[in-house]
Amino acid sequence: MPNRHRADTDRGSAAVEWSALLLLLAAIAAVVVLSVPSPIGQAVDSAICQVLGDHCEGSSADPESTPEGHEDGPGMREADYLPPLCEVNSDSESSSFTVKIGIYGGAETQFQRQEMADGSVWITVQPSNRAVGAEVGTPGAKIKGGETADLGASAEVGGEGQWGEGMIWTFGPDERDEADALERRIVEEGQISQNPVVAWWDSLWSDEEDSGLPPPDMLLDHEGGEGSLTGQAGVGLKIPGTGDERGERQLDIGQGADGAIEGAGGVITRTDNRGPETLISDTYYANGSISGNGEYFLGVGAGGAVAWQAQIRQTRDEEGELQSILLRADFDNEVNFRGRLPFGVGPHRPNTSGQTELAAGRTTTLIQVELDTPEQREIGERFLRDNAGVVGTANYFLETMQGDDGSVTEDPGPGGDPWERLMYERGQVWTTSHDREYTDSEIGAEVKPFIPIGGGYATSEETRRTEEAEYLGAPQDGRRTFQPYDACEQ
Repeated sequence: MPNRHRADTDRGSAAVEWSALLLLLAAIAAVVVLSVPSPIGQAVDSAICQVLGDHCEGSSADPESTPEGHEDGPGMREADYLPPLCEVNSDSESSSFTVKIGIYGGAETQFQRQEMADGSVWITVQPSNRAVGAEVGTPGAKIKGGETADLGASAEVGGEGQWGEGMIWTFGPDERDEADALERRIVEEGQISQNPVVAWWDSLWSDEEDSGLPPPDMLLDHEGGEGSLTGQAGVGLKIPGTGDERGERQLDIGQGADGAIEGAGGVITRTDNRGPETLISDTYYANGSISGNGEYFLGVGAGGAVAWQAQIRQTRDEEGELQSILLRADFDNEVNFRGRLPFGVGPHRPNTSGQTELAAGRTTTLIQVELDTPEQREIGERFLRDNAGVVGTANYFLETMQGDDGSVTEDPGPGGDPWERLMYERGQVWTTSHDREYTDSEIGAEVKPFIPIGGGYATSEETRRTEEAEYLGAPQDGRRTFQPYDACEQ
């Protein structure tokens, strides 16, 4: 039973109690993150990671073998079930700016280099992803007050629309020098500006063909939306002489906790011009995250987060005939160290901060089904009708959150669902576990005379390395089992 308030004793103990509470909240956030399971094969990425290409080389199994008990008929070999493309490592960086006058708008540039198991290199550039949104907050509520400090809380609900374009260049195993040269021209020489303000301006007035770079192999177009719910609680020192009917203003001393729930969805259209025939892919995605952070004092603290993403991609030729379907599920977890510049007064505050990972990982599961016959395409079309657009992907997202990535490891039998049988007989399924390292930073400020006015500039760098990889081997004796895929490991 809590002690009743006694003014004489609370003055000395309040700071200690609040500090203990904040440390407990930060510890709980870290435990939640570390306790969420992430085994290979459990589902639930990027924003935008593309997967398509030639068969990878190397496997612990014999790619030319056809195991006994294979039910899929003559001509199917173990090699037919190897991943079409598997990421070994990835390096990415991004920068963004926002301007807020009541509502907010901004733009972001992204650069990513991926190295694949077959030796190929993919370079993706998104020169100007744009966003417009708004936030609605509750007035600060006083939880507990003392003579010198208050413990308060607030919450915000936000939403934004997002859109942008991108380009992908692909290089074969013997073209790494060309990939390096293109990276230098983009990153070091700035032929596509990595400054988001300049890139946004160029996107309004310049033609992409003016960049002087070779034509990209693929073009990207993205439209989506995001929503968020955030809550904060913190300690503020009272400033004498600033009182009004709501009480005296508080000085932010960087001691508190916050949490957020976020979700997003959208579609990415990719036009692939590499082959003799143009292929067009629509990738519908849904993702969500839960995060919590604690600040001990002067903005220094720790936090953690878990995130899930699900994608359903359909690839068609120029005549609209369905060629393949890919399902993708990512699960991320992290614990981070963070720091923030405090000393805001009331609603006016700097938002200068930085964070880096203490431990971070990702597990990815991909399922690709090639559709070669009219019967197979009809089965695929039926699956897409049952899982149409962002809504259908959201349903798949909920399934992946519960650990069901959609893969089929046991023979459904003659009377089984046609799509499940197609996945069992022809699906290429592979899972990867990655180690992630990242650093984020932000600088900016916000004031609220009548409406929020402010802005900010943020940068982020991430390195991802594949630590473990498996693929689902050929059917044998009514089952498919996961096999090590050493070629995809760092």
